[in-house]
Amino acid sequence: MPTPTVSHTPSSALDDTLNDTLDARHSELLQHHGISTKVAVARGYISLSKVKCGATWKKQNRFVGAQALLLQGLIVPTFGIHGQPTDPKIVPDFKRENGGGGVIKFEEAHMSSPTLDLHPLAYSLLTKAGTPWFYTTNILHSDALVSMGYPAFTLSEGNGTHTGDKAVAMYHLAVEFQEHVNNHEEEHLHVLVSDEFPDLRSNRYDMLAAMAQVLQQREADVVTIHPQSWGNAIGESRVQDIFKRLSRSGLMAATGEGADVEGENAIHTPKI
Repeated sequence: MPTPTVSHTPSSALDDTLNDTLDARHSELLQHHGISTKVAVARGYISLSKVKCGATWKKQNRFVGAQALLLQGLIVPTFGIHGQPTDPKIVPDFKRENGGGGVIKFEEAHMSSPTLDLHPLAYSLLTKAGTPWFYTTNILHSDALVSMGYPAFTLSEGNGTHTGDKAVAMYHLAVEFQEHVNNHEEEHLHVLVSDEFPDLRSNRYDMLAAMAQVLQQREADVVTIHPQSWGNAIGESRVQDIFKRLSRSGLMAATGEGADVEGENAIHTPKI
């Protein structure tokens, strides 16, 4: 198992090339997350206010009901693991409650399926020796990691209306993911960043667990991180801290056994 490469070029501040597509607050949001201009342009971020006819765009992309009333937000195009465009998301400026005491951070299109997003610029990073693969449930976190030179996937659970339909879609996503990893050498450390704790079972956590199982069956080194709070940005210092903790814990053995690291960003070995 090669030692992870940690000396990456920090992301640069967004430049004026995005003024035509981003409102100032959205430019600041991306910059705060450490997303570089190159990564932002390749993703295709655009403010809803910059779309020529926002109402038509929302209708065409199946943002319905309360979503159709959104006037301010950041549109986030997404891409499948084979590079194909998938359903976009909206980061709303004014977030709605989700009915469970929280807020909806990302608005997803009606009847959208679970997807595993991979930024277009991340493909060239997948084969870099010693570079870990990250999996997150926040696309802004993933793009920050890509800006720092790490390949990062983002899991989205979609916005289906029927639990059964979503379960079937997630199964097909797991099959697609397995086909994808079968095409790559597994000499990488796979780091799953889970915003969901095991005792708060959710679709996203279950899907991360399924991906970890696929990787472990291929004898890949897998680590799941359960941070109490990532805050609003990962940042280079946060990533460096992750690798310091991984290094102190021996990067976890291939068997999935290793000593946990205590603290806010404790690393837990998956037992799936």
